[in-house]
Amino acid sequence: MGKVDMEVQQLVDMLHLDVEEILRQFHFTFEGKRLTEAESIRFIMYLREELEKKNDPQR
Repeated sequence: MGKVDMEVQQLVDMLHLDVEEILRQFHFTFEGKRLTEAESIRFIMYLREELEKKNDPQR
């Protein structure tokens, strides 16, 4: 598993934690620019929602 794959897996494993804890552990970027705190929170919420859909196909 590559470094990026490991970091993605670590993030997925941490999605159950408080957003503040995730933000302490990760710095999110897009096209080389660091996301603002609000953008990072929206991204985390998006990931949580998508994983819920995957785990509950009825949604």
